[in-house]
This record gives sequence, structure tokens and C-alpha cells, in this order.
Amino acid sequence: LGKFNISLWDTCGQERFFAITSSYFVRAHIFILVHNIEEPSDTCLRKWHEEIVTKCPARHESVVIVVSNKTDLVPFCSDAISKWISDHDFDHVFTCANTGTGIDKLFQKIEDAITVNHFDWLVPTLPALPSCDAAAVSPGCSC
Repeated sequence: LGKFNISLWDTCGQERFFAITSSYFVRAHIFILVHNIEEPSDTCLRKWHEEIVTKCPARHESVVIVVSNKTDLVPFCSDAISKWISDHDFDHVFTCANTGTGIDKLFQKIEDAITVNHFDWLVPTLPALPSCDAAAVSPGCSC
């Protein structure tokens, strides 16, 4: 993606992947929550966001992008979902996987998020240990 190498992991929102998501969440920086725009409820989005909050380490601020898919069937998402996205200040993209509409915009949002945050994400999560002369500290074997 531009000058960045990225890996995408797709769980398809299926419950059977909940057991393995922890290992993905530890290394993830950007989360893309895709929902069917025909569904008026934000329950699945809330559930996955709670998983992100619970499992993602506090070492960095994660970026969440919400994708409302199937805009060929319904042009707008429900008021409840729009409000939830707005309340959390998430980026929001409308797409249609059938026609490819909005996919370029989604990947542009991902690239923008990486560009803005990548220096913060590269900072080590633990402070560096102080350097010291090993021979002065330990008179024993120095092999």
C-alpha cells in the first residue's frame, strides 16, 4: 500500500474465529469493521469494537474504520449506526463489494492512517535498559 507493507487478516465476523483473534489484535494497528448496510442494528459492530478495546494492547492508539457495505442495495446506514460511528469519531466508508465502489477510498483511509500514525507505532513499547559495562558489574565469567 503505497510505500508501506501491510497484512490483512479477515475473520469474516464469524464467532468461530474469536478464539484466534487475540493473537491478531496484539499486532494490529488498524481495525476495519465491515457491516451489512441493510442491517439496522449496531450490535455486531459494538461486539467487535468491545473485542478490540479488550484485546488490543494499550501500547498504541488503534485506528478503527467502519465500512458500510452493500450500498447498491441501500444507500445509507441506519441512524443508530451513524450515531455510534460519530460518537466514537471513527472514519466511515461506504462501499459496494459487488461493483467495487468505495474500495479505493477505503484503502486511501488505511494509507492515511498509516502515514499519520506509523512513527508512533514504531516506538518501542518498553523503555530501553541502561547500558553498563558487563565486566564491571559482574566479576565472574565474561564469556
